[in-house]
Amino acid sequence: MISVYYRNNMLEDLVRLFKGLEAFDRKPRDKTIIRKVANAYEMLGLHQEKERALDKYSNFFTEVGSIKKARRSSCQAKKGIPLL
Repeated sequence: MISVYYRNNMLEDLVRLFKGLEAFDRKPRDKTIIRKVANAYEMLGLHQEKERALDKYSNFFTEVGSIKKARRSSCQAKKGIPLL
């Protein structure tokens, strides 16, 4: 839903949704969501909120490897497909 709001330039709704999700301790699943939220904060002139979000979720930008890649390789291993 965040991507839909971002694509349609509904930045206030995007920020409201993100804050609501954070209130319920829901974590973003990948760094593209965090980038979109940070861009929305910047376009709305909320620079302190942008920095807070980037600091809070900085682990997404420092991780080595991808979760999706790890999932794919574990599924392939279960099926007996050789890893490339």
